[in-house]
Order: sequence, then structure tokens, then C-alpha cells
Amino acid sequence: ILYIESTKTVLTSVSIFDIRGRKVSEVSFKNQTTYQIDLSTLKSALYFVEITSEEGTVTKRILKE
Repeated sequence: ILYIESTKTVLTSVSIFDIRGRKVSEVSFKNQTTYQIDLSTLKSALYFVEITSEEGTVTKRILKE
């Protein structure tokens, strides 16, 4: 499970991409400050997590083991 906490801004969505840039998951949110995304269906690999908020977008790398 991936935990995301945002205390300063409201997140609108999170997208997860594999190493080849294919979108493997997308979740939309409404007025939450903590978020949980279940990664149990994904294979062990490197993924990119694109976090979108009202202020813009940030991309982070995660390694699922």
C-alpha cells in the first residue's frame, strides 16, 4: 500500500506509470488529506507516481519489491 499525505494542498488524482510510460493505475480524490493506494496487483518493479494537486503536478519514483 502506498500512503500519501498532503497537509498543504488538496490532491485531485494520482497516476502510476511503469518504466515504459504505460499508465497502470489511476485514482481520483475528493477533499481528503491522507490517501492510500493498493499496489498489491502490481509486479515488483520501478514505477513513477504522478501526483496532481490544485497547484500542479509532481512525479516521484517508487520501487515495489
